Amino acid sequence: MKINKMKTFKNELFSSLRFRSETSVANSFFLDCSFENCVLSYPKDAIPENRTTIIDCNFQNCIVSGQQTKVYIKNTTFENIKSPYSLLIIGTIFNNVILKGKFDRILLSSYHNGMFITLPEIDSTRCVTNEEAAQLNSYVDSEYKKIDWALDISQAEFREIDLKPSIPAHLIVRNPETQALITYEKVKASNWKITNH
Repeated sequence: MKINKMKTFKNELFSSLRFRSETSVANSFFLDCSFENCVLSYPKDAIPENRTTIIDCNFQNCIVSGQQTKVYIKNTTFENIKSPYSLLIIGTIFNNVILKGKFDRILLSSYHNGMFITLPEIDSTRCVTNEEAAQLNSYVDSEYKKIDWALDISQAEFREIDLKPSIPAHLIVRNPETQALITYEKVKASNWKITNH
């Protein structure tokens, strides 16, 4: 049996990297690294399964800036991640992904809603059409039906976190004592109103 040794990157800066949709980042440990303006799944065509994959990786004490779309992350841990600005990870499928330690503001969503796709032949972008978004989102839903759990946030603390409904709530592992699950259905049923004082 062949055992692949995990590659380790320490105190490295990754800036303005472009990973094409067929690229796989696998079996790697990133410690105290910074990621600035790196783009995954480039070009961002509308074919659902064409996406950068991050598999069997560990990101610890890293700084990440920017927005990522259309990625597949599996068997990966993110620990103590700083983001100078709000970190947006959109249109991404999470499969056995652990968030632990301290995080800044993050938004996680698996759906594509008006996201841009890149047209490298003319170095330009355009919006995803409604038909393309429906195809991408249908693929996301079908993948989540195959997953035992998506995200484990039970060991994490966030300045602010927004988990969109596109990530099924029953696939999110959380600490019920410190992490409340508020669904749209519960809020709607409670007749909750915001009042100005």
